[in-house]
Amino acid sequence: MIDCATIRDLLPLYVDDVLSKESKALISGHLATCESCKNEFAKMQSEFAKLPPNDGAKIDVLKSMKKKLFKKNVMVSLGSIAVLMVFALCFIKWVLLPQTSIPYENGLLRVEVSTTKVSRDANGYLMVITDPNSTIIDYVERGVIDIVSSRKTANRSSASVYLEENGERVQIAFVNFTESLLSKWEPGGETAYAVRIVEPQNSQVLAENGVDVEWEVFDRIEVYYINQQISEINAERDYVKLCNDGILIWSGSLD
Repeated sequence: MIDCATIRDLLPLYVDDVLSKESKALISGHLATCESCKNEFAKMQSEFAKLPPNDGAKIDVLKSMKKKLFKKNVMVSLGSIAVLMVFALCFIKWVLLPQTSIPYENGLLRVEVSTTKVSRDANGYLMVITDPNSTIIDYVERGVIDIVSSRKTANRSSASVYLEENGERVQIAFVNFTESLLSKWEPGGETAYAVRIVEPQNSQVLAENGVDVEWEVFDRIEVYYINQQISEINAERDYVKLCNDGILIWSGSLD
């Protein structure tokens, strides 16, 4: 049986109601039979009632500190996320996306010649009809050159110059493919991109003057691959040098 000394040691916990159900039952049974411990319990209850209600000011301070700490942690987390996003964007912009020209080598390009339907849009510009279910009936068929890369590319581009030489209408096209670190990581073999050189030339109908521009058919087309990005060249001004420096990958006419 528990002695009075042990009971009195447990009374503060009993008053705070933090004991287990079994311990509280044991102390309650003792107080019912021990007048001395019962008087001690009554005294403790009286002193407990005089205390400030659970140190409310201290609790409010602790709650405020906890709230500030939570806000600080949230701000630190958001700041870390922002820094990581900036780093990721810089990595993508300066490391993954920058493009470099793909140097020409044997087997890099495959040239395919076929025919396609060409019509005029509402503004009089020539356009290629790529939709097999198109309802456009006012079209003509013209030759098409597709230059396909055997490697994954980031971009492809072309520029053309139109000349008359020795009574011939000549179209000279310069093409270039680029790659980036990101495109090198892409799985697969042949690229999905192709530079399409279309005959006739893209021109506009001068309907307001009653002048109709006929389909322009070139006597000769020359396609050169250049180891420079198209945005870096001036085809009209430097076409002679570009032809000398470039690699002729196709020459002929499209009937």
